[in-house]
Amino acid sequence: MFQQYLRYLKIDSELLKGFPLVESSERILPVLLPPAYSPSRRYPTIWMLDGYLGTGRSLMSEGGFLGEALGAQLHRLIKNDVLPECVFVFPDPTTRFGGSQFLDSTVCGPFMTHLVEELIPLVDSSLSTVARTDGRVICGHSSGGYGALMISMQKPGHFGYCVASAADSAFELSMAQSFPMASMRFNKCGGEEAFLKYFFSLPRPDKCSKEDFHALMTLAMATCYSPNLQRPGVWCDLPFDPQTCELIPEVWQKWLDVDPSRVVASHVDALKKLRWLHLDCGSEDEFCAQFGHRRMAKAFIDFGIEHHLTEFSGGHSGTSARWEFRFKELAPFLRSFSAR
Repeated sequence: MFQQYLRYLKIDSELLKGFPLVESSERILPVLLPPAYSPSRRYPTIWMLDGYLGTGRSLMSEGGFLGEALGAQLHRLIKNDVLPECVFVFPDPTTRFGGSQFLDSTVCGPFMTHLVEELIPLVDSSLSTVARTDGRVICGHSSGGYGALMISMQKPGHFGYCVASAADSAFELSMAQSFPMASMRFNKCGGEEAFLKYFFSLPRPDKCSKEDFHALMTLAMATCYSPNLQRPGVWCDLPFDPQTCELIPEVWQKWLDVDPSRVVASHVDALKKLRWLHLDCGSEDEFCAQFGHRRMAKAFIDFGIEHHLTEFSGGHSGTSARWEFRFKELAPFLRSFSAR
């Protein structure tokens, strides 16, 4: 059972204090140790970034009847020597509206800076790790894949490898598809603030309605991409008019400025420093990540950035079994240095 190899580090983050959408600066950081973990050795770390509404700990939940739990899968890959022995780390990106996109935001807090300036030192001081760039991997799915790419671009030198699965990108295809449904939900409730009052008055079910999900996710993304401290309660500017669903150009541009498929040219040097850059996505992804990935791959080729782009037959969800394939591709790089 993989649970016996789980440890939980705790931090009261100084960086996350005082932001309106950070419900607690106290964070729990799950880590999964290799079966033969020994303080006398040093291990590479694989940082796994959770998707929207994920808590880090949620990645360690039990698998269903038809699926293997991610923790069990990772434990098996190490036990069977598919991966060299390493430590897995699962940061908590949650905010009041569900997620931070691992960006720095004036209302959600500086989650990107929190990860590199607080969490990396915490892990390296608490565990026997390879505390250098070539000893760290950053990866994630969906919003986690987005975070992995943006951290690699904006905070170079902390991670040597990036694996992005179905990363949020091509925002005019992925994010904008939620705008009509969100507009209808806001109009029915009487505005964004009224929607939030309604939503948070409900018991927290395991799943909310599709309409509520898209409305909340749109607001969550806006608190990351177009935050506004002058709008208490909503804490963001929408990139569209909810009455007409027309884009508001000056706000929408803020979103496009952090669309990874549009900003490669500004981060060429950072991306070239990566030892391994892997994009993986289903060719039928409902959030159109495949098109964003293809655009990034085109830009990578134009700028001479080494990368690997893979696609498989499938959609956005239910793809955790793909981590075995991704880590098989990564394994030779983690074996290429001696962990002492």
